[in-house]
Amino acid sequence: MGLFSFLFGKNAEVSDEQWQELKQSKEWKQQEAEDKSFSKLLNRNIKGAKHEKEGRIDLAIKLYEKNISENFEGNRPYDRLAIIYRKQEDLENEIRVLNKAIEVFSNLLKSSPRQDIKPKLEKFKSRLEKAKSIKKPLN
Repeated sequence: MGLFSFLFGKNAEVSDEQWQELKQSKEWKQQEAEDKSFSKLLNRNIKGAKHEKEGRIDLAIKLYEKNISENFEGNRPYDRLAIIYRKQEDLENEIRVLNKAIEVFSNLLKSSPRQDIKPKLEKFKSRLEKAKSIKKPLN
């Protein structure tokens, strides 16, 4: 159900005046701001994936790191950073990213109706345990 149907009913007609009122409402402006913010985060993930594909890992890392600093509510930047850091044998950053993912997804578990949160949270917890179990060789 779209916003229009939710607000006005399935077969409702809205005058130009009502439409302009709706567009000026606090709820409309808040939704627009949320959409713009999410779009910006999503575009960072898309650009990060493109940079990875092109071998520009450093640029991908910067984009993914920016998203996790803003508590992105999707798994992509956390997954990709954990993989990248594992490949680079950067255990400290891998663990940091997984801890951040667990924090974000634990909060979502409490506040979001999404059904995919719990399995993703469990996956991050499992990956964190594996990362912590890796022992660095003594020099």
